Amino acid sequence: MNVTVSRKAHFNAAHRLFRKDWSMEQNNAVFGKCNNPNFHGHNYELIVSVTGKINT
Repeated sequence: MNVTVSRKAHFNAAHRLFRKDWSMEQNNAVFGKCNNPNFHGHNYELIVSVTGKINT
């Protein structure tokens, strides 16, 4: 008999795309909201499942 065990996790990640050698105007034009000095974030949901036979 096979069984499946799953685990769900939620996490956030933030980043800023910015080049020090470019002006603020050029960074804004190329990277848009990803150039926000307070960072730009994303929310993720990760689900991992393992299926197999139970050892008896």
